[in-house]
Amino acid sequence: MDATREGKEILKFARETIAEPNDTLTLLARPVLGEKTSEDAVDLLAEYTAKFGDLTIERLQSISQLMRTETRALGLLCKNLKERESKYSRLRHLILGLGTWLFRYLLKVSTPDGQRPTLLLDFSDRADSRLRVQSRWCYNRHYNNVLELYERWNQQGSYEANIEEEGVFAKKNGKKASQGSDYAFLSEHYLELAVRMGLAQPRSGSTYKHFELQPDTMRTLLLSVIAPEAVEEISTVAPLLRSTWGLVFGGCPDDRRYLREDGYSGIDEEDLFGIDRAGFIRLAKKLNMASEPSDGLVLFAASPEILP
Repeated sequence: MDATREGKEILKFARETIAEPNDTLTLLARPVLGEKTSEDAVDLLAEYTAKFGDLTIERLQSISQLMRTETRALGLLCKNLKERESKYSRLRHLILGLGTWLFRYLLKVSTPDGQRPTLLLDFSDRADSRLRVQSRWCYNRHYNNVLELYERWNQQGSYEANIEEEGVFAKKNGKKASQGSDYAFLSEHYLELAVRMGLAQPRSGSTYKHFELQPDTMRTLLLSVIAPEAVEEISTVAPLLRSTWGLVFGGCPDDRRYLREDGYSGIDEEDLFGIDRAGFIRLAKKLNMASEPSDGLVLFAASPEILP
């Protein structure tokens, strides 16, 4: 974030929000919360540098360029949050936005050439639907891509050193590096981000997960693509969600072709453009972020007060 002008604004917004005085409830509870000591603070940059070396200017610029669209969207999210949300609500939405940014980055760098980091959302509410089958496959496809990421990079000669021979990710049980690396942390990272950021369900320990937004996550991502005081049709909002965060739910007229190009098959037109699209709109309405003033006309806004 600190490598771009938009990112610096996001960090400034976060710091200013954290520095705001606490609300009355927090002040009342403070005596029983205790105080954190300086030892509790974690210097993440120093920890990263110790394990993996310095982040070079070239690497930072490369990442910022790869994620420029998502960073710009987080900047719009901050503008929407600035005046109308409580401190803790702003921080919650910002964490969800940053976590989704990180998940999107993880998918972008792990997705092989010829694929896109698409998130096929399923709002069908049916465990046996074709949408659910394809959304589960989407979740597992990205999961496997992430697991294979470091090994694939190693085979492509992307590292200066051989990570297998040097035991950079040696197995935790003390075996020699030649007996293999341990990439289990990648699966944990993928799972934690997908579930905790409200992108995947169910949130329980079930291994059969699919992509479906939690209400808070949908609000966050809508606030990242709709300008304050703007009222936008779904024909504008859906392409922005797809190009920015990879979300596909039948909101774009060419979503079925888009999915076929990515290798998803067997999705019925009615399932995608009827059931899935309707489920997305229904949840947006519950959040007071969408209205349907007439048949076929679906409008979205960051503030319910300006919806017709």
